Amino acid sequence: MGQICDFAKNDHELLIELGGKRIFASHMPKQETIDALADSGKFDIILSGHTHTMVNKKHNDVLIVNPGELCGYLTNKPTFAIINTETMNAEIVEI
Repeated sequence: MGQICDFAKNDHELLIELGGKRIFASHMPKQETIDALADSGKFDIILSGHTHTMVNKKHNDVLIVNPGELCGYLTNKPTFAIINTETMNAEIVEI
């Protein structure tokens, strides 16, 4: 758990390939960074968080997802995302 907290607190970025898809993840990237990454053609999926606002969209065939907030204490709507790397679709699920 400590590694996850350090990752979020320090604005670390994760670059990984899963299911043959290149993925960028960061707790709180700026919107300009998300747009530039989507335009770069280097990633298939961009994951972000921090804003507690759900995002599930495609930009230049790049899937951009913010699952919202798992705890639900700001919106009273706890959510998480499931991504299908074969269909390149995400589903945001309310708990």
